[in-house]
Amino acid sequence: MAVIRPFQGIRFDVDRVGGLEQVIGPAAEIPPVAQPDDANADRPYAAIRLQTPEPTGPPTFNRAAILIRRWLAEGILIHESKPAFYLYEHEFSYQGECHRSRGFFAALRLPNGDLAEIIPHERIFNQQIDGHVALLQQVQANLNALFTLVEDNGEINAILDRIAAEREPDESGTDDIGDRHRLWVIDQPATIDTLIRTIQERPLFIADGHHRFTAALAYRDRLFAEGIEPGPARNILTYIASAADSGAMILPIHRLVRTFGTRTWPEIQERLAHHFEIEEQRLHGRDVVSRLRSIVDRLPDEGKPSYVLLEPGGERLLLLRLRDWSQVRHRFPASHGTQPPDVTLLNKLILQDAFGFERDEIEARVIFTPDLSASAEAIQQGQAVAAIFVSPPALPELLTITRAGGRLPSKSTYFYPKIPTGLVFHDLTGPEPED
Repeated sequence: MAVIRPFQGIRFDVDRVGGLEQVIGPAAEIPPVAQPDDANADRPYAAIRLQTPEPTGPPTFNRAAILIRRWLAEGILIHESKPAFYLYEHEFSYQGECHRSRGFFAALRLPNGDLAEIIPHERIFNQQIDGHVALLQQVQANLNALFTLVEDNGEINAILDRIAAEREPDESGTDDIGDRHRLWVIDQPATIDTLIRTIQERPLFIADGHHRFTAALAYRDRLFAEGIEPGPARNILTYIASAADSGAMILPIHRLVRTFGTRTWPEIQERLAHHFEIEEQRLHGRDVVSRLRSIVDRLPDEGKPSYVLLEPGGERLLLLRLRDWSQVRHRFPASHGTQPPDVTLLNKLILQDAFGFERDEIEARVIFTPDLSASAEAIQQGQAVAAIFVSPPALPELLTITRAGGRLPSKSTYFYPKIPTGLVFHDLTGPEPED
């Protein structure tokens, strides 16, 4: 099963950089999403600077590679003195309620061939892999962790709870939205061995980071093909949490359609009627987003796969309810069970059948986002032609499909909160973690 090992992490000297809040942040998107030039102007050591590609051409990270070496030479970044795991706790607020997520970072051995020990749940966009491989090759570090879940019986959280109760964290800080981040270095051999034993008989399910995982495999295999011993590149920086109580939640990822293809809006509506009962609702007044959100939040109560489609201009929405599952059952793999998740039906029956997008065309025409209000605003301002809102799969449903070998379309889930970058990096130039 999955093989994890402690590693000598690279961490910021938080005293020199002004605190953890000065360096941590969300992982950069690859390919990059445009950001204001001054987004991190007041944070000279923000970790995102180490993963920001050059502004032109295919993703290259020469400046980031120079920067990480400079920070290491200057002592801004320091190597851990001995191998360790790292307990990470995140206290955050979502829709007015306080939550806590907890897990630990480890070096995870990349599998050879069969994915029985590290199991993805989504397909990927192959076009994004080259950028991730370029980042690994040039910066020579895992900057962002693979996020995995393990089905245990409470053992992991019991161990982590004990560590957190026994001593203060080695690092802590509050970010600009008020979330609290705490990190403990776990270098006691007995605790390390206990965590290894807890994981070793169980597979890990990938929650977030499918493109990073695929890129790490590709980079390792490229080194082998070139006759180079991969060393630490046989492993990937991984965050491991209990599936029973990770503290994370699955949010929906909505589809924002940039442009129509060869079909007009009337043609799309006609094709939607083949599979869906359609209820039209006019949107009036200033509080469009609140009304839209209340309808989307009720989608799980429909009792059948249902979607909200905001049409061009944003003055009307269509509530789509699947007419008859038995009529489309033959088009979906048996590994999904009796009925696939709503996101799988969405891609095939709405984006492909109704909008007419080819499977490899979807990435170019669709923006994937958990932001409902921004999606509605984009439609109202004419920046996109339609938005499709969906409810997320439940975690037990997701694990059942994954266990059976099923895969969801790319960008089907949005695990929240994301694991920030800047807490700990995994060096790809040093010694490989020992077995």
